[in-house]
Order: sequence, then C-alpha cells, then structure tokens
Amino acid sequence: MRNEGALAHFRDEVIRPQRQIMLEQLEQTYQGWRLELIGEFIASFRAWCRQLLELQAAGKKGRIGYMTYSMLRTAMQSGKMMYLGEAQDENWFMDPQPVRCGYEAKWAYLPLEKWKEAVMSRRREYAGQISEMDVEREMRHEAAYVHGYVVALIRQAMPEAVRLEEFFQLDKEAVVEIRVGEYLDHSEIVYKLDERDLDSAEVREWLEAAKECECAYEVYRKLDLTGGDYSELDFRYARFEDTQLKDSQLAECMLVGTRFERCLLAGTNFVGSYLHEASFEHCGLQGADFRLVEGMSGTAGMEDWEIPGFIGVNFAGADLSDADFTGANLRGARFIGANLTGASFIGANVQGADFTNAVLKDADFTGAILEGALIDESIAVSSTLAARRALLTYFTEAEGEVNLDGA
Repeated sequence: MRNEGALAHFRDEVIRPQRQIMLEQLEQTYQGWRLELIGEFIASFRAWCRQLLELQAAGKKGRIGYMTYSMLRTAMQSGKMMYLGEAQDENWFMDPQPVRCGYEAKWAYLPLEKWKEAVMSRRREYAGQISEMDVEREMRHEAAYVHGYVVALIRQAMPEAVRLEEFFQLDKEAVVEIRVGEYLDHSEIVYKLDERDLDSAEVREWLEAAKECECAYEVYRKLDLTGGDYSELDFRYARFEDTQLKDSQLAECMLVGTRFERCLLAGTNFVGSYLHEASFEHCGLQGADFRLVEGMSGTAGMEDWEIPGFIGVNFAGADLSDADFTGANLRGARFIGANLTGASFIGANVQGADFTNAVLKDADFTGAILEGALIDESIAVSSTLAARRALLTYFTEAEGEVNLDGA
C-alpha cells in the first residue's frame, strides 16, 4: 500500500470517526457551559477595552474601527488554542499600531488534543506509512472545526460585551466591525455597529433590488420599512434596531442569527424562513405569520454534523398575540414572558421550548409536539379547549395527572 493510499484510508477509518467524537465533545461543552464560557470571554474583552481606554486617554491610540480576533495555528504546536486580538483604526490591517491582546480558548483545545492522542495511537497500525508529520498536518485541518465553535461563542458573547461601560467609552468610528478569523486570512463579522443615519426610502429601494448575500451582517437602524417586500433575501447575522417592519414580506428569508431589537413586526410574513438563533426579544409581532419556519435548537444529529448546534430562537417578552406558528419547527425556542394570546401552534414542534410566565390565553396547541417543554400549569388552564387537551396530554405523560377543570 503506497503512502497516499494509506493516508486516504487513514482519513476514512481513523480521522473522520475521531472527528465526530471531537465534535460531540465540543458540542457538549459549548451547550452545557456556554454561559460560563461567555463570562470568561467577556472578562478578557473588558480588560482589552480598559487597555485601549488608557492608550486613548494618553493620546497613543485613535478611534477604533476594527477589533479582530485571529486564530494562531502555530500556537497549537505548543498545545494552545490562541487568538490574537488586534484593535485597529479605519485602515484595518494597514493600521501601523494595532493594540494587541490574547484570548486562549482552552475549552476548545481540549477535544482537539484528545483527537490528536487518539489518532497518534492508531497510526502504528499502518506500518510506518503514517508519520507524525502527517498527523500534525491533519490536525491543522481539523482545527477549522474547533475554530467554528470559538466563532460561535464569541458571536453569542458580543451582544453583552458591547454593553460594557468600558466599550461604550471607547472613541470609535461610526462603523465598527468585530471579526473573528485566521491570522492574515479570511475572517467574518461577529458583531457590527453602524451609527450612520440612513434614509428609509433609499434602504427600502436597495433591499427590494438586493441579491443573495448583500444584506447579511448589516445593521438596519431607526428605519421605516413598513409594508416592503424583502422575501427570499439573506439577512443572516444582520441586526434590525428600532425599525418599523409592520406588514412586510420576509417569507423564505435566511434569518439565521438575525437580531430584531425594539422592532415593530406586526402582521409580518415569515412563512418558510430559516430562523435558527434569531432573536425577537421584546418586539411587537402581533398577528405575525411564522407558518412552516425552521428554527430548531441543537443539531440535526451528530452524524456528519460539522457546525456548532444552534441556540433556540428567542421570543422572550415579545407580543405574539394572534401569531401563527402552524407547522413551525421551533424546538428549544424561548417564549419566556411572551404574550401568546390567541396564538396558533397547530402541528408545531416546540419540543423543549420554554413558555415560563408566557400568556397562553386562547392559544391552540392541537397536534403540537410538547415533549420537554416548560409550561406553567397555572397558565395552561386559561388556554382554549384544544390547547388544554394538548397540554393535558403533555402534563399527564411528562409529569403525572394535572387537573384542568373546564376542558
């Protein structure tokens, strides 16, 4: 067996199975310890901002336009998952004096280290045709999967990180991009601030003529986009702030990670859109149409799953009265404190969803999948007949008999 044939066999029989084990370990850590890991990252971000404030106060650093985290593959040879942080002016990598910091993702490196140990132990089966150098080379490739989890964690942390007083006080450009990538290579935006004043009519015209990814990662702030047709557009990881989207068309859109903050979306059509990790917290969504949307949490099964599992869609505190979730896949969604008066969940998958303190008066859960959902029993009694029967079935199977008199 020649070396190339042995290497191909090694990849199929050893590396790929060990990759799935590594991804399962990463997923468990990411989902189980995410809040603690976010807290650790924010602490390091706060320290970096304090360093920047001191330099700006001393006149040694100007306005910040970019904050970039870059994975250092060379650090893996020393047993570390290190990220170099660089705060730059509007010239980005052409800034002659970036302010640097470091972030070590120890939590992410441990599964990769275990992968290496397991793969190294198996190479002996190939009669010397797989060298340590081959394994090191493959490890650098596998690091891309680990990097994806670090990107996801930093993206989840940034909405809280940018609210830090230390970040707020920084002298910044009107547009600031926070990015994560590989050193002097591709990076992606994990958070963007845009304080420029935009004209609603111009933005509406641009959106209605936009193609594919032109709308992703952008910030839409203080705009009136009422009644517009923005169907089939890619708004992944975009952010809408204080924006009017009442009675608009957002059907079959890519809304993965999209954040709607203080927006009016009453009567808006989201039919068939992808909502994974989207946030509608405290938004007005009266009568909104969410039929057949896809917004599950977690993974679709770890076999051949190579990206971090999704966080549940966030509807906490939103007004969803008379909203239609028929046939929606919202496993693990958060409806904490939401107003769901008259909402329809007919045939919806809300497995593991959190309805704590939600108002469910006249809500309809006929045929809904409620396994593992958190529902206050005292709230359940105010639901419609069909809803009460569905909830009665849920509580009976999951928690024992519950008295829902009047059903």
